[in-house]
Amino acid sequence: ADVFGFPVAMIGFFGYALIFGITLLGLEKLKPKGDLMEKLQQRPAFYLLLLSLGGVFFTLYLNYIQIIVIKKICFLCEISATIITITLIISLYLWKKEQYPQ
Repeated sequence: ADVFGFPVAMIGFFGYALIFGITLLGLEKLKPKGDLMEKLQQRPAFYLLLLSLGGVFFTLYLNYIQIIVIKKICFLCEISATIITITLIISLYLWKKEQYPQ
């Protein structure tokens, strides 16, 4: 399946790779170079929240296609939907913690 000419699997791969990369940048041991990398490291939870929120909306769209259009459920797609939903919940928690440190 394609979305805007791109395979859904490729979109998912790059989405999860971005989430993984932002997570790594959030580790205090890493010292990235460059303005963009420093900006990402300053607020990693915010960028994780944005990426995972985008992933959840994309997953909702794909679930609509599965249920309404195709009328079949993809087991691996539902596993991915669960993972991105859990990622959203965790990133929301981290973002709140980042906004209101104790």
